[in-house]
Amino acid sequence: MSSSIPQGSYPIREFARCTGVNPATLRAWERRYGLIHPFRSEQGHRFFSEEHVRHVRRILYWLEQGYPIRQISLLLLGHHEHIEGHGSAGNPDHWQQQQQDVIDNLMALDLKRLDALWCKAFSTYPIALYYQHCLAPLRQQLRAGSKLDDPMLLHTMEHLLQRKLNCLFYQQQRRASSPTLLMATNHPSGELDVLVRACAIGAVGLRVEYLGPNLTPNDLCLAASVLEARQIWIHFIATTTDQQTRWQRYLSHTERSNIITGTPPNHEGGRPNMQRLRTPLPRQIQHYVLNTGRATNA
Repeated sequence: MSSSIPQGSYPIREFARCTGVNPATLRAWERRYGLIHPFRSEQGHRFFSEEHVRHVRRILYWLEQGYPIRQISLLLLGHHEHIEGHGSAGNPDHWQQQQQDVIDNLMALDLKRLDALWCKAFSTYPIALYYQHCLAPLRQQLRAGSKLDDPMLLHTMEHLLQRKLNCLFYQQQRRASSPTLLMATNHPSGELDVLVRACAIGAVGLRVEYLGPNLTPNDLCLAASVLEARQIWIHFIATTTDQQTRWQRYLSHTERSNIITGTPPNHEGGRPNMQRLRTPLPRQIQHYVLNTGRATNA
């Protein structure tokens, strides 16, 4: 390591696990936007200090307020007066434009441009944050009908996004390291939400397994044993009473470490091995990566 690099600095993959921001996004923030300036070894490898960790957290704070990446440098410098539409509610115009770009490409069935749009977005923003501000609201808008009353748009968007995330997830897991997190959902309509979480965690090099949306509680227990999963993350969708009862039984009796999101059935809560996350999606990812994934560096 070069003498100009402080002791204890992180290489980029370890730094990604310390911050929850994937290496591709860190490189985009450096090259395209000049938001972060890592140290460089004589071989050109990037290294990051604890001050870089704090700096990334400040970037994430402004992104979570809804501000576009191109405005973050001014916000970090305190030049709020130069930001159009600055206020406590953030700047929603950027995300509305992002949603409109997706809609325009969907309506034209311009799949290449839509794929390019998502490739750029997934490298510019943490996936969970882009999904929360752009794709999830757009899905809700399409479901509600309103001005966009063509059900084909919703079906096409979900199909293409699922295909995109599956490809990304496969590429990530080819190089991921243990321990294993097993992800599941109790209903097919929760699959996109699981894939977004899986890709957001896999983006920082952590091992995730997902075996589809139709696992029963017994299937899940068997898969967790075979895969030697350290934790199970279940994203719940409200379902029929019969299905709820099976999952109630599982949640009340499992001894495994579980993370629960979505709308789980009522169960005997308070078990020390059960974490119920009610925070926004980006915070859920940070919780796992920082509090669980970081342990793999110890």
